Amino acid sequence: MMANALRSFVVVCALAAGFLGAADAHTPFVKPLDFLPDTNTVYAEAAYSTDIFLPVVGMPTSSFELLGPDGASMPIQRTTTESYETTLEANLAAQGTYRFSSGELYG
Repeated sequence: MMANALRSFVVVCALAAGFLGAADAHTPFVKPLDFLPDTNTVYAEAAYSTDIFLPVVGMPTSSFELLGPDGASMPIQRTTTESYETTLEANLAAQGTYRFSSGELYG
């Protein structure tokens, strides 16, 4: 009886230590500023965040890519990096679904 109680106590302590040791991590995101733009220009926000979609640190701009409706890579006209976010600007020539990508991120 005492061994079972001790075993349960050790398991509970191990689980508690695992939850207490969790660290806050910065999660990268790329979010369009308008899902149905009126013009051919679209803007997206890219950043790292500890709370989803609340930018904390801007992403480096070297790895961004825009894929067109046909899957081909397209140029991003302008990138602006501030201390807390990166803004991307692209002109969309054809109808369809486009994809902004930050590329593969490590960390």
